[in-house]
Amino acid sequence: MLKRMACLKFDLGRSEADNRGLVAFKENWGAGSRPLDYYRLPDRQPLHLHSGWRSRVAKGIFSVMPDTLFAATGKLLYRHIG
Repeated sequence: MLKRMACLKFDLGRSEADNRGLVAFKENWGAGSRPLDYYRLPDRQPLHLHSGWRSRVAKGIFSVMPDTLFAATGKLLYRHIG
């Protein structure tokens, strides 16, 4: 389809530089590579998400909750929290 549309380039996506197998695979298809720089903001979460007794209690309860109950609770709370 892309050939019929006269596309001249196709992006094969990003690859970690140390993943030589994937890089070699893409190069065998004729891909070229160039470095990609990332700029990230500080990885900080708002303080209210990590502090307080409610958060500690919730972490304690969820950490020992059976998987089936945990999944059901997640489905119930997701629409209110997420």
